[in-house]
Amino acid sequence: MKLVKDRGIVLKTEKSGETSLKVRLFAKDSGRIICIAKGARKPGSAFFGLLTPFSVVDFETAYSRYLPFLRSVSRIEYFHEITQDTEKIVYGSMILEIVDKTTEPHEDIDTLRLLYIGLRAMNHPEISGEKIHWWFIVHFLKIHGVWPDPEYCTGCHGKLTNAVLIPDSGGLYCENCAGHSEVHGLTLDSKLREILTFLAENPPEKSSAIRINRQGAVTFTRWIWKLLAVHYERTEFLNTKKAVESLL
Repeated sequence: MKLVKDRGIVLKTEKSGETSLKVRLFAKDSGRIICIAKGARKPGSAFFGLLTPFSVVDFETAYSRYLPFLRSVSRIEYFHEITQDTEKIVYGSMILEIVDKTTEPHEDIDTLRLLYIGLRAMNHPEISGEKIHWWFIVHFLKIHGVWPDPEYCTGCHGKLTNAVLIPDSGGLYCENCAGHSEVHGLTLDSKLREILTFLAENPPEKSSAIRINRQGAVTFTRWIWKLLAVHYERTEFLNTKKAVESLL
């Protein structure tokens, strides 16, 4: 039986059988994995209370013919402040779901580091969960090499004022070049485009400096979701979107 030790972040848990849990983790060496924690829902279990989302854990798995099962778990860190704020639970859960829906079962240190940095920033009581989820999506696209240049038009390479996202290409275009496209684009005005650039160039803690009204925040959120979905189709219908929509 193959035994593997790793460290990762709990993304999601689901009931399995009468007392067990199916656990989805994103780990340092293994990437995204799904394993079974036998008896984890029993109050006397060594796993009880340790496998909640937003937990950083060291764990050991034993690999069988089907899903691996957990042999041991120890919690290293828990982002408690996120779980005390309804809005942060929603935005934090969206970040976890994005990782769950887009990553693969292999090593991906950059994404794991990004996830950890984003959750750690969101755990700060004075930083907005909404703005951190913007920051996370921007930097997720950057590290995966699909981030469009927010400064210059993909078509004519001129300096952008407003930025029009053309879904077919994933690029940002000036309004003149976008007008020649047969595909309807989504426009981000100059102020919101500047926020896009600011997020791309700064650490998550700086996002608290962003000043934006509610209408602008809603527009920006839906625009950046579309940008993500252009490159990762599985994020078009995230389960957490309904919860976020209730906050917009």
